[in-house]
This record gives sequence, structure tokens and C-alpha cells, in this order.
Amino acid sequence: MPDIFGPSLPYLIPSTERAPPDAVEGELEGAGKAKPGVLQPYYHNGVKLMSMGYLRPGESVALRGPMVSGMVQQMLTMTDWGNLDYLIIDYPPGTGDIQLTIGQQAKVDAAVVVTTPQQLSLVDVEKGIELFDKLNIPSIAVVENMAYFKCPSCSDKHQVFGRAAESKKLAAKYGIQSHVELPIDPDMAGTVEDAKGAAFPFVCNEAYDGSEASKAFENLAEDVIRGVSKVQHGATHIAFMGAGKPIIHLQEQYGDHKVAWQGQVPARALRLACRSASMYDEWTGEKLFKDEDIPQDVVATQIAKAGTYALRINWSDGHTSIFPRDAMKKVVQQHGIVEVENGVATIAYAEELEAAEQAKAQS
Repeated sequence: MPDIFGPSLPYLIPSTERAPPDAVEGELEGAGKAKPGVLQPYYHNGVKLMSMGYLRPGESVALRGPMVSGMVQQMLTMTDWGNLDYLIIDYPPGTGDIQLTIGQQAKVDAAVVVTTPQQLSLVDVEKGIELFDKLNIPSIAVVENMAYFKCPSCSDKHQVFGRAAESKKLAAKYGIQSHVELPIDPDMAGTVEDAKGAAFPFVCNEAYDGSEASKAFENLAEDVIRGVSKVQHGATHIAFMGAGKPIIHLQEQYGDHKVAWQGQVPARALRLACRSASMYDEWTGEKLFKDEDIPQDVVATQIAKAGTYALRINWSDGHTSIFPRDAMKKVVQQHGIVEVENGVATIAYAEELEAAEQAKAQS
């Protein structure tokens, strides 16, 4: 779902079996009567499916923006999905009408962004992460498709398209902890070509258990389950204050605004900690600037979220930084000022903050 442009589901899964209303696996017979005006999804191996290709099989359909939005809403809200564990929506590439329509009209828990090892793809994916952030949809995983080919003779990995580390850097840049590489795998491609056969789908085929592609899909599934659970049950987010001031206050909150850690950081210390490509060589790690080149009075002119677990900071010297959560936390650990006693700066963590609150309440 929604599979609007060049719908591929009917080719991948040419099933004619419809899922009865509210059907679950093992209960296909006599599951109930279809509701008028409601779309009945197709059904394959316990998974419910819906695609533009199922609604208009064999047709070549050209749709303008408003019509696309209408079709997406129809499939999302008028399909008899029944009780689902997860509803997976396959977005088209880019940042167009479908992303906006679903992001604004449905409660989307999280996004998994998929790229290939080319700079052009990575640029589009970064725009997608930014769009999801504006729609309050956390990106929880970056998947690099066709990341490498493993030679069956020598077992060497060949990075056919190069740039193997770029998507990992993109994930780190936005504080996305899950990064999965999917190989070019002839066996996986073969199961798709034989979608009607017993080998399909690849992830359910015991013959490929233990293969690198199978392990990658398992890791991705586990990461998505954990990521969605975190979002639904106490996701963390970064709070901040201090634009235009010499001190920036950073705080990570979770659950009901509980504080995981917090600290006040001198603006210049945070500016010096930036690891962008203009500050450090991406491959060698060589420092490309001198500390004295950073003004002593530098301040953040603007601070905003970048992705779910990162901040974008515009500085008064014209520089822009993106700090993922772990990088900010490291700076706070090194330079954080919560209170100063005898010239020693300390940082407070959740346990200390709770103890302080309890002591305050008892006094």
C-alpha cells in the first residue's frame, strides 16, 4: 500500500485470493460478509495487500496530483484492513503528494528510508528525512539496497556502485541508530521471478536461512519492531534553549517529559565540536580548521530539529552544524555546566535529577 505509480504488487504477487472481512491467518473460511463501499484487500501468506494494480488490473493509469491524493486516501481509509500488527506503506521516491497526504492525514508511527549507494539517491533520501521530520514522523532506519555483491567463488565483497560508507554517515548524521545493508543476491531475485512458486517470499524460505540477505532482512525487522516500540512507548526527544546566547541548554526527554540527561554548554564549545565536512576530512579525520578561527563570541542564531534525534544549528559566523543526540551528549559530558563547585563543572543524569526532586519535595 499504496503502490500507485507503476504498481508492482500484482506482478510480485499475482494472487487472486481476497481476504474475507476481518480475516486472520487460519480463519479464511466463513470470516464474514463484505461491507458495502469497502475495499477487500488481497491476501498472501498471512499478509493483506492493496495496490492500484489490483483495483485496475492491466490498465495504464495517468493521475494528476489531486487524483493521486484521493486514491491514496481511499486505499488507506476504505480498505477493510481488520486487525493488523503493522501496516507498511511503500512510498514512491521523492517528497511529493503521497508523502504529504499520508503524513498529514494518518498517524504514521515511523519511517524506514531506503537508498542505493549513489550520491543522487542519498540526496533524495536526506530530503525525505527532513520532510518526515516536518510531519513529525521519526525515521528509525536507513536501508542501503544493492550495497555490495558477494562473489560465490572467493567470498569477497565487491561494492559495485561504490560509496558504501555514505549511507552509514547519513544515518549517523541524523542520529538514526539502525543501518542495514542489503546485498545484490541472485537467489533473492530468483524468488521474485517465481512469485507463484514455493520459494516466494524469500524471507520465508528455509532454503535461504543463514544467507547474508536473509540475515539483513531479519536485522531490519528486529530494528523496526524495536524502533516502533520506542516511538509508541516513551520515545526520546531533544529539548533546547539558548539561541543568541553564550550558553546553550540541552536536554533529552523521554516518556512523560522525564529527563534522561541535561546540561548547559558554552556555545563556542559546541561550535568547536562540529564534525562537518568543512571542519574535518571525511576520510582521514584530519582537522581542517584552527581553533582561533572560531570567534570567541560565536552564538547560535537558530536551533531546530533535524530528524528525530538531531539538531541543526546555524551559527553567527555563518557555519551550520548538525548534531546527532550521541554527539551532543558527548559534548555535554565534556563541557556541560549544571552547577559549578570549586571550579568543577558537573552534569546531571536521570537518577541524580530524580533524587534531587525527591529531596526538594521532602524539604
